[in-house]
Amino acid sequence: MRGRCSRCQQPAPGYDRLAQRRWRHVPLWGISTCYYYARRRVECTEHGIVVEHIPWSEGKRPVTRAMMGFLGRWARRLSWRETAQVFQTSWEVIADHQRNLEGGRILVRMRLHANVSALFVRLSRLQYFLARRLGSRLCTSVRK
Repeated sequence: MRGRCSRCQQPAPGYDRLAQRRWRHVPLWGISTCYYYARRRVECTEHGIVVEHIPWSEGKRPVTRAMMGFLGRWARRLSWRETAQVFQTSWEVIADHQRNLEGGRILVRMRLHANVSALFVRLSRLQYFLARRLGSRLCTSVRK
C-alpha cells in the first residue's frame, strides 16, 4: 500500500522508514492501549520528501485523535489535574486537548446560533401570518 503525503494527502511512493513511534490510544476496560508504527517518508511530486499521513495522528502528538477527544471529554467532568492523574499524563496535555475540543465546539455553537436565528425569523413570520388570519384569538409567548 502506498503512503500518502502529509500535506496534500495524495498517494506517493515510499522513500524510507523512520524509527518506530508510540501513540497512546483510548484505554479498553482499564487497560492502556498503544499504537506502534514506524512512519514512512514518501516522495511527493509536489512537496518533495515528507513524512506520510497517519489518519489516527495529528502532527507530532504522542496520542491518537480518539484519545484527544476522550481526554478532553473527561476534563469537562473532572479537573485537569485529576484527569491527568487518572490517565497518567500531565495537566498541560489535558489542557491542550481541552482547548482543541472547545475549538471544535465553538464552530458548532456558531452554526447552531445561525440556525436558531433563522428559525426565529420564520416563527415571527408565521406568528404575523396567523395573527392576521386569526385576529385577536391568537396569543403567543415566543421571545427572541
